[in-house]
Amino acid sequence: MTTLSILEEGRERRLAAADFPVPLGGPGSAVPVAAAAGPLAWLGLADGEIFVQPAPGAGVFCNGTRLAASHWLRDADVLRLSGTEIHVRLRGDAMELRVTALVESNPTEPPVVLVPPPRGEGLEHAAREELTIRPIPYTPRPIGPAQAPPRPIPRRLVVFAGLLALVGAALLVVSRLALVEVRVDPTPDRVALRGDWPTLRPLRSRFVAVIGGYTLEAEKAGYLRLETPVEVERGAVLRYALRPLPGRLAIDTPGLAGAEVVVDGTLRGTTPLAAFEVEAGERALVVRATGYEEHRATVAIEGRGIEHTLAVRLVPLPTPPPGPPPPPRPGVLVLSSDPPGARVSLDGADRGQTPLELRVEPARPHTLRLSKPGHVDAELTLTLRAGERREEKLRLVPQLGEVKVAARPPDAELFVDGEPRGKADQTLLLIAVTHEIEIRREGFLTAHQTVTPRPGFPQTLSVALKSQEQLREERMPRVARSPEGHELRLFEGGRIRMGAPRREPGRRANEPLRDVELVRPFYLATREVSNTQFRRYEPQYASGRVGDQSLDIDSQPVVRVTWQQAAGYCNWLSDRERLPRAYVERDGRLAGALPLTTGYRLPTEAEWERAARYPTPQAPLKYPWGPVLPVPPGAGNYADESARSLVAQVIEGYDDGHKVSAPVDSFAPNALGLFHLGDNVAEWAHDFYTLTPSLEGQLVRDPVGPAEGEYHVIRGASFLHGSITELRLSFRDSGKDPRPDVGFRVARYAQ
Repeated sequence: MTTLSILEEGRERRLAAADFPVPLGGPGSAVPVAAAAGPLAWLGLADGEIFVQPAPGAGVFCNGTRLAASHWLRDADVLRLSGTEIHVRLRGDAMELRVTALVESNPTEPPVVLVPPPRGEGLEHAAREELTIRPIPYTPRPIGPAQAPPRPIPRRLVVFAGLLALVGAALLVVSRLALVEVRVDPTPDRVALRGDWPTLRPLRSRFVAVIGGYTLEAEKAGYLRLETPVEVERGAVLRYALRPLPGRLAIDTPGLAGAEVVVDGTLRGTTPLAAFEVEAGERALVVRATGYEEHRATVAIEGRGIEHTLAVRLVPLPTPPPGPPPPPRPGVLVLSSDPPGARVSLDGADRGQTPLELRVEPARPHTLRLSKPGHVDAELTLTLRAGERREEKLRLVPQLGEVKVAARPPDAELFVDGEPRGKADQTLLLIAVTHEIEIRREGFLTAHQTVTPRPGFPQTLSVALKSQEQLREERMPRVARSPEGHELRLFEGGRIRMGAPRREPGRRANEPLRDVELVRPFYLATREVSNTQFRRYEPQYASGRVGDQSLDIDSQPVVRVTWQQAAGYCNWLSDRERLPRAYVERDGRLAGALPLTTGYRLPTEAEWERAARYPTPQAPLKYPWGPVLPVPPGAGNYADESARSLVAQVIEGYDDGHKVSAPVDSFAPNALGLFHLGDNVAEWAHDFYTLTPSLEGQLVRDPVGPAEGEYHVIRGASFLHGSITELRLSFRDSGKDPRPDVGFRVARYAQ
């Protein structure tokens, strides 16, 4: 199914897979249903087919039958809900629903026929709802002419209905039958399925049974009886293996009684030893007696109750020569553990770690203790005879602790001690030692953590992986702050064209067109450095006055600073933030480091023009406010009418409310959030000034200006500027001496 079309009163609506489930009725429903306060049913989509699911207790009818569970929609189906009929039409992969309001607002509903849904269709719990028969209120009709008594139902019709019900029940049972194959190795003498329903066995290895739970029983001579619960489903194959019964072993030592018999390291008695049970397979047999050589052999036990009889003739040890008795030979203990690598102490003395071989004094008891981090110590007391060689393997019980790992994103992969463990969101049972937890996902930074589980004390390990974008944001946040509170915006560069065309009104010869690409991302302060901020660097500094107007108010931009003073302030900021200085001393003066570091500095001329003229990727701005004159009200702080006593040329009819410099954030910022970039006070740039020829067609990357010079670039207009030349953002100036209308703002590379 690709589309669903709903036609109602001449209107057509189309729904796609993303719109499912679709409510039938209720506010905002795509399928209106008369007199429905809420959804009476929902349309669902599964495996490309559409089904209808009635709401609990709602009267939803399909082809005249009330639905008790979900129903797959087919061509020509008719749904009725309250006072609405819905006709279903299938056209290839598209389904069409025609919605019609019935003439009667409350038509008589047909009798309810409960049809059990096929297995697997709809919501199974709906089919299992308990049906309750309740009396309904009865209101006598008004007295009128007597009605004729009901006609009796013909007997043939009753018999037919009964047969029809029996056939329906039989078909229901047949629909629940399954053919299941039972394979038991070896072939049993008897096999059966026991359950609430009888089973048929048409073939030796196949059963016909009603789908559900049973008990499988199988018996064969010489094998343990099999009895296990199984689940019968269509096409199921039940595979099981019978375990053979133990065998029996009888051992005698002719001419000698009392010899010890050890099987697989366990003492089973002394000879003559009557038959005893032994598990099938190859078994290690040791027969020993004082004064005789130890007999070792491997015995094959067939099992299935078969008895083996074994006669062992022990060889006497040679008689020692006369004289003092030789010292007894030490016993040899071959010791291993599960898991290996356990520390071993013998009688309190450390003897290394498993696996190892120990020589011990014979004929006296010894105490062994094995220990391993995260496990319960294991202890063993033993006595070895002279010359005896014994193998022992001890199992150390692990101490486990619960660790729940909650990771985001949840589909990340989990590794424990370098081994993959599946999806990260899971609960682990780990040995109580320190583990290395690693969580990985492509496109995210891998997380590493250590955890030491504690038995009886569940722990939760919450890990949120950081995406590459988050890491980049952490390393280069969109907005950064200096130790002095300067707010700096991140610029990721791009290609720009500096300068102005030759025919642009007001253009000067020092504004050649140049193609520049800024590769390294950089930060630029949103405001000019204020008097308050600069006085933290030079406490006694004063910006002075212009005429009767002060330039020294705390919130005004600092002015009358030389380029050297501005560079020194930048180094001071770098020191406070422990960044490498961007300016180094050369011939007694500060100059830019080569290459430039990530420390604070003045913006390069290219960076200043990028921030001022390219707030959007479109064509560069001509003026801070837009492409044309006149200067709109509130555009910035320029030489307005109040500055006639200070400069010869002012902007006729313009009043910005400030005769001299304004506070550093008096007017609205530009589209990039930068204040007074092109007005208020002009600003020192990082570059030495030069009359660069036009380089149109040549791309220069991250230019920082000439390596040396006498003058530095000054960019932007100020409160003393009012001509068309100075108001343009491409206007370039230069200087080396302080001016009352020149300040600066700080910048730095992001990385």
